[in-house]
Amino acid sequence: MSESEDRNDIYQVDGHDLSFVKGTDAFRLYGWSGRHNSIQMIEARQDIYFGNRYHKWTEKTYETLEGYVEFCGQHIDEFGEPLGLIFTRNIDKGHTRQVKIGMAHALHLKAGAKLICRINRSWVAAMSDNHEHELIKPELINQELDNEVV
Repeated sequence: MSESEDRNDIYQVDGHDLSFVKGTDAFRLYGWSGRHNSIQMIEARQDIYFGNRYHKWTEKTYETLEGYVEFCGQHIDEFGEPLGLIFTRNIDKGHTRQVKIGMAHALHLKAGAKLICRINRSWVAAMSDNHEHELIKPELINQELDNEVV
């Protein structure tokens, strides 16, 4: 499917229409944003990584719709310092992972994975609340996707 065909795709999630945002050979990103919350959906066409961040005001819930998704996390204090060890968990199909305020996170989606992210703020507000925290090697991060997702 070409990017122009993807632009016509609309996905319904929680009663909202997610529209095409961006696509490359590695991923397709769809999204919707309201005044007080937003939703993003990522389809991995190749293995991709994104994240290495935490939020001070934004909470979100990831849900795996298809494929393999690995979540890497670490709790962060109010000064941006790590609390405890880095941990890794799979988010199995149909399961969710909540990311509370102060949870550094990075994700790995295998080719074929489809992931929903429900965010408690508008996309613009959430994007301004990204704070870097390295959990995985930065060179693994897909910058094109990372620059678009919360």
